Amino acid sequence: MATPASQTLEKALRLFAVVLADDGNSPLSVLSERAGLPFSTAHRLAATLERQGMIQRESRGRYVAGPTMLAAARTVDEGRLVARLSRPVLAGLARRLKQTVHLGRLEDGMVTYLLKESRGPAATFTQEGVQLEAYCSGIGKVLLAHLDEDRRERYLADGPFVALTPSTIVEPSALRDHLALVKAQGWAVDDAEFFETLKCIAAPLRRPDGTLVAAVSISFPAGLAGDAYEHALVTLLEALTSIEARLSHASPSYSP
Repeated sequence: MATPASQTLEKALRLFAVVLADDGNSPLSVLSERAGLPFSTAHRLAATLERQGMIQRESRGRYVAGPTMLAAARTVDEGRLVARLSRPVLAGLARRLKQTVHLGRLEDGMVTYLLKESRGPAATFTQEGVQLEAYCSGIGKVLLAHLDEDRRERYLADGPFVALTPSTIVEPSALRDHLALVKAQGWAVDDAEFFETLKCIAAPLRRPDGTLVAAVSISFPAGLAGDAYEHALVTLLEALTSIEARLSHASPSYSP
């Protein structure tokens, strides 16, 4: 059974989460209802959180993130955190499929690899921390497809794009249509577009609020049988569901 102290902490954290999500738009009376707390309890907990610098009063009865919270947030590297939470699942995925798995995010129009787990011969040239082009990689296509329209159009206008293989999509209009397809279907394929001997499948990794935080790919030798790709996609999506559960502090449903 929970102790009174832990119950108080749970209520304070619940109110704290509501304050952060509201960002000063609603009075404490509304926030207390959202947190499922009596107003008197919310008022007492808000005062404690304010003394600790976790929240601060912006105007009468309205609160935003406080200086202690903001200072702590600046020390958190989201990419590093996501990589740490993802690694056990992706290591299991690579081991299960006997292939190479990457996790990456978009930085300055390039894909930065945050994590690599390799159990196969493909993608031996990559390593964590390295940047590669986005337009011709599976991870890059997923990340570009989920940019807002203005940012995606600026990227497409920054060409020309170099054909690294005969399969590379280099025409901006064709790439635009291809990215629309990627977003609609929920996953991307690099069909020997970066290396002629290499293919990969990639899909998005989302934060608890549904926004994109990174993408994950599985790399294969180009000559692998077609049903192997279908199996890999299903397995990849299962692994992503597990990681997303870890990001939202839920119990993973996937066992590598």
